[in-house]
Amino acid sequence: MQDSAWTNIAIVGISVRAAGTDNLREFWEKLLAADDDISDASYRFAVDGEAGRGCFAAAMPNTDSFDFDFFGIAKEQAAALCPQQRLLVTASWRALEDAGYAGELPCGTRLGLFSGSVSWDRSILDGAGAVLPATTYGDLRIPVSIPVIDENFPHFVSSSFPAPFEVAESTGAAIYAGCRSLVSRRCDLAVVGASYVCRTPLLHYLADAAGTLAHDGVCRVFGNGAGLVPGEAAVALVLKRCEEAVTDHDYVYGEIRAIDVRTTACRSQFYAPSADIQRELLHSVYGTNHIDPTAVRYLETTGNCCHGAAAAEFDAAHTVFPRPMGDRPYCAVGSVKANFGDSPGVSDFLAVAKAVMVLRHRQIPPMINVREAAVTPGQPGSPFFVNSAIAAIPDSD
Repeated sequence: MQDSAWTNIAIVGISVRAAGTDNLREFWEKLLAADDDISDASYRFAVDGEAGRGCFAAAMPNTDSFDFDFFGIAKEQAAALCPQQRLLVTASWRALEDAGYAGELPCGTRLGLFSGSVSWDRSILDGAGAVLPATTYGDLRIPVSIPVIDENFPHFVSSSFPAPFEVAESTGAAIYAGCRSLVSRRCDLAVVGASYVCRTPLLHYLADAAGTLAHDGVCRVFGNGAGLVPGEAAVALVLKRCEEAVTDHDYVYGEIRAIDVRTTACRSQFYAPSADIQRELLHSVYGTNHIDPTAVRYLETTGNCCHGAAAAEFDAAHTVFPRPMGDRPYCAVGSVKANFGDSPGVSDFLAVAKAVMVLRHRQIPPMINVREAAVTPGQPGSPFFVNSAIAAIPDSD
């Protein structure tokens, strides 16, 4: 998305909650420590068959806790809300609070809300909240992602009636919609966010059937075999037009200078993106917006855990990032999934938060769980490398 009407978008507020972290500072510290919070999740639900050997998750504690009285929600109504909606309400408020815009907004300010929260497992819960029989998972086409956010969400977050409110089909689409709304001046502040909670073992069954479930609880990225571990998280960002953020003396974590979105799923294989669409997307972002890839020092990747998906991502990146002069790579790559698991609909928000902190502190956290990667970024002639220790970004870059 880039045209004559484009204006840079500032990130002025961030709320992060994930396994072992309750805020942005703890999130960053865990990344720097090369740590994860993956543990046995069998206490959540029973997992039958081979998938039961991999019942691990990067789980958050107290996902059912919610201050319904603070948000002016009746106890009965709060109990009926999807847990992911309750988490996203809290995350959105915390992000607005971080930005200094919680509560009543300045007169005339229009707030837009954009969610990327969807759920697979909600579609297989019966009226009593019990998981349907495991045979339901035999056909990978059965699960359908459905929204977990309803029309009441805007009223929970702000007493100022928001302008646009959208539930997007993906994280990228939610951020794109928020930026688009700001650029077109449909809103003055945009809250974009998502949340995910493992309510059933569906993702475990799906990953096991696809051969990507990590039976040892180690989330491996870049396609080194079975390495998927589900993760729980709730993230929200507050966006604002950059020139207005500067005028209003807002704290700016970072800027979005270009954005585009594509549906990259490959329907013939679970959890695998289309290589052609990946290449098209990268060329759109870098080429159309005249961004020099050789000036990029860090690339936060999707970090898919199956070989085909990782290969597609790096094949696409190699068509945009030129070979280095000599044999020295110039761009570090990483994925937040290695630390916090794979959180459907939320991992991309965690990736944005990580990239913002990398730029803010000019440090690249060490990558973990890539020693046996089937797709190794550090091959001779590749512009990419994986750092095993904290790496500094030179001030000259």
